[in-house]
Amino acid sequence: MLSIFRLIVGYELFEVAEVFQLKSNLSQAEAMVSIDKYIDIGLYANIIYSISFFFLTALAVLNKGKMKKKGWVFMSVICFLLFLPSEVYLILNDIDMYYYINSFTEMTKDKFGGVVHIFKMRFLSDIFKILVPMSIITHIAIVLFLIFKPLNKNES
Repeated sequence: MLSIFRLIVGYELFEVAEVFQLKSNLSQAEAMVSIDKYIDIGLYANIIYSISFFFLTALAVLNKGKMKKKGWVFMSVICFLLFLPSEVYLILNDIDMYYYINSFTEMTKDKFGGVVHIFKMRFLSDIFKILVPMSIITHIAIVLFLIFKPLNKNES
């Protein structure tokens, strides 16, 4: 869910037309407040993603011998691992943005342009326009697998 909130905050800053540009009615200070919110939400999302990685790894190790009987564990692990590279790239992008913003004491127009450029890279890459929504849907599916546990073989 945090990824959805992060996308909402991100798209609030831009006019989506032929050219992906910062909204003209936003001042630099207002845009930085939104970017700071985005980074804060991103920090929590990245921490939760890391925790879920360790949880899912532990779940897979604990159910290693029972993977054929518990298909939902196998499907959850495969779904998670499928989107792991793109999520790691986006986490590294968030870290770059965080360190870039916190590296100066004063925000000039040039430095703000660099922040906006790093921020836009997350939304402009064609592959991530596809992978981010698919990743969100896959993570929702993993949660549903954990709740309903489909693909379980009965012992009888």
